[in-house]
This record gives sequence, C-alpha cells and structure tokens, in this order.
Amino acid sequence: MSFKDFLTIFILKIFVNRINYCAMAEFVKPKILLSRCLGISAVRYNGGIINDSFVEKLKKYVEYLDVCTEVDIGLGVPRQRMVIKRPGKEYRFIECGTNKDFTLKIIDYCAKISKIALDYDGAVLKAKSPSCGLDNANFYTEENNR
Repeated sequence: MSFKDFLTIFILKIFVNRINYCAMAEFVKPKILLSRCLGISAVRYNGGIINDSFVEKLKKYVEYLDVCTEVDIGLGVPRQRMVIKRPGKEYRFIECGTNKDFTLKIIDYCAKISKIALDYDGAVLKAKSPSCGLDNANFYTEENNR
C-alpha cells in the first residue's frame, strides 16, 4: 500500500468516525433569556404581543427563560407606559400618568436576573424597551420631557 493510499484511507476513517460521533452526540441547546413579549405572552403595556418569525424559529433550537421586567416586579397588563427620565445625573424609571418611580424595584429585579443570566449563553430582548433596550431606549430630560 502506498503512502497516498494509506493517507486516503486514514482520512476517510477519521471522516466516518466524526460522522458517527456527530450522529450519536446529543445536541445541547443553548440557554437564552427571552423577552416575554416576543411571541410568548401578551405582556406589553398595552396588552399586546410582538409576533416575530425569527424568534418563533429560534425557540425550537434553544432552551429559554422568558422575562418581563414590568410584569415580574408586579405591574399588571395593561398598564401605564414606562419611560426613562433623567431629571439630573441619575436615570429614573417612571410610570407615565401616575409619575410613580419604579427605579429601585427594577434595579433589584435586574440584580436578581444578572445572577441567573450567568448560567445562560445569551439573550434576545425587546429593543427600545425602557427596561430591556440595551442602548436604544429613549430617555427624557427636562428639555424633552413628555
């Protein structure tokens, strides 16, 4: 047997073994945090839900923990809209209409979720949400206050 034949057979054996291993190996689903309003439950401030085809497809391939900051801190559905205000140097989570400040409750909730999130591989959160939006949620100062 030539070296070239030996090498070809050796590579084929590795390839077949790898295919067999992959066929026998169990697929471990990644764990993610998922905003509850993204196709799971009607928890938006107005009682709505966001149906997203990507999230629907994704749910088949991941293990997820659904989260909704506002509902999980005890606010109902429907509810007044929440906004981020910055009256000075601090950001505050304020409920429109009532002007109630939920900042401390949301900070406590985020601390709890942060510990849980350490065991997760990622997150899919609602963009522009005052409690979930990472860098694109609007905030209001005295100048642009609504």
